[in-house]
Amino acid sequence: MRELLVVLMMALAAMSAKADPYYQHAVLTPSSIQGELFTGMVKTNAGYAQETALPLLYHNYSPEDPWYKPSHALLAVGYSAGGGSAFANLGPVLDVGPQLTYGIEWVAAAANASFGASTQAFFNCSAGATACGQLSAGVMANGTFEENGQLVRTWHEFGAHPVAYFVGPTILFK
Repeated sequence: MRELLVVLMMALAAMSAKADPYYQHAVLTPSSIQGELFTGMVKTNAGYAQETALPLLYHNYSPEDPWYKPSHALLAVGYSAGGGSAFANLGPVLDVGPQLTYGIEWVAAAANASFGASTQAFFNCSAGATACGQLSAGVMANGTFEENGQLVRTWHEFGAHPVAYFVGPTILFK
């Protein structure tokens, strides 16, 4: 239960940061769609499931950074399901893709300069693109709604698997 409290405290801290210009909300209106979609695998003490989540609040390195460079979502809300169980998730997700990409580009450039340049061009997400991919990981609070095909009926059953560990691709879009 302590893990759940830590994740909720992180979520509250994220909500208090929203006045800072470095923090932005995903804009999901038909005329101006911009945001992220997290999809991948989530692990709880009940096992593995498929996760889909959207950020409620995300952080850029600077307010001037382009749409395709958010560094992490301070608060994401999602849904996971698998193995006859269904969960709701809430918590922070870190975009680890840029760090992995920079590492791959560095190794490629160290091996061969032209190979490094082509690798960098492959991973480059231009301002003209409408979607961009990254890799993300996170720790989220987890509430159980259905387990082994049975709807939960008590708070104890709802909180039986309080922490979910997420890893998977992120799709950024505008």
